[in-house]
Amino acid sequence: MEVTEAIQKRATIRRWEQRPVEKEKILQVLEAGRRAPSWGNVQPWRFVVIQDQAKISELAKLGGGQPHISTAPVIIICCGFTETFSKSMHRESLKQLIQAGVMDWPDELLDNVVLGSDLFAPYRLGEQAMMIKASEQIMISIAYMTLEAMN
Repeated sequence: MEVTEAIQKRATIRRWEQRPVEKEKILQVLEAGRRAPSWGNVQPWRFVVIQDQAKISELAKLGGGQPHISTAPVIIICCGFTETFSKSMHRESLKQLIQAGVMDWPDELLDNVVLGSDLFAPYRLGEQAMMIKASEQIMISIAYMTLEAMN
């Protein structure tokens, strides 16, 4: 399915076929989420796959108004980590991009401009800014997984 078609056909589904989801499909969806672009390549997400029906039922009770998930054959929980926005983790992620040839930044520019700027460094703005940035990045990853699931 083409991306445009997947976007146009995407719909909220609250009733699922009661059959297991193939492992290969789950792995493809997870890979799409993992490969989603992230700010500074920090990839602030971790994914937890739940297929145990008892655990899914328990999550439905705790899910904040989402009882319909109790009938889903699989749930992917997307967790965000603000720690990935620390200065050291951010520097490490950017160094990986530099080493891969994506950017040609000298250490002086990286350390004194990029990592020292409020625009490029949410850790300078506090925990709330990092939560917002992590949530934004996770939503991008979820969008990628949703598009793959439509495929």
